[in-house]
Amino acid sequence: MAQAYQTPPSSHERQDKVQQEMITIQIKYQREIDRLEKELQSLKKQLLLKQDRNANAKKQRKIKVYLNISSLRLVIQEFLSLEIINRYVQRSVRRLERIRYELQHSRSFTTSKSSNFLDCFCF
Repeated sequence: MAQAYQTPPSSHERQDKVQQEMITIQIKYQREIDRLEKELQSLKKQLLLKQDRNANAKKQRKIKVYLNISSLRLVIQEFLSLEIINRYVQRSVRRLERIRYELQHSRSFTTSKSSNFLDCFCF
């Protein structure tokens, strides 16, 4: 019964085996590095997109504030114009009431008063 006798590996064979293991480890780490670089690029892209969205949101908020201020200005202008019209109408009503009062108390109009009478209708 002959047993197969294994000869110890030579130093050259051990060196080849170690080199093969190193190459395998290098390939493994290189794949991990590539995967991490891709992930980093993806995260950077997501960050840039998020910053763009935030910048757009800030611009939209500024635009909304500007539009609100503009609409507020328009409302104020409209209110002021209505207030001016209201004052003018009130003044005209007071003039007409004064004329009605004068007519009811049968005061005769002179030429100067008749010109005032016409003035109240001239806007």
